[in-house]
Amino acid sequence: MSLPVSDLLHDHVSYSMNFDPVTNVWTIVPAAAVTYYGTGAPAADQIRNAAEEKKS
Repeated sequence: MSLPVSDLLHDHVSYSMNFDPVTNVWTIVPAAAVTYYGTGAPAADQIRNAAEEKKS
């Protein structure tokens, strides 16, 4: 099983910057959100939804 890119990026940054345990946990959600929006996933969702609407 592979880890999502957001997990790998977060782990690398938190290790490199020596985050304390609390900061490390607090940065998980923002890291996931930034990675999600950076991939263009919302645009892909809109394209998929438009294609499904066109079918019906």
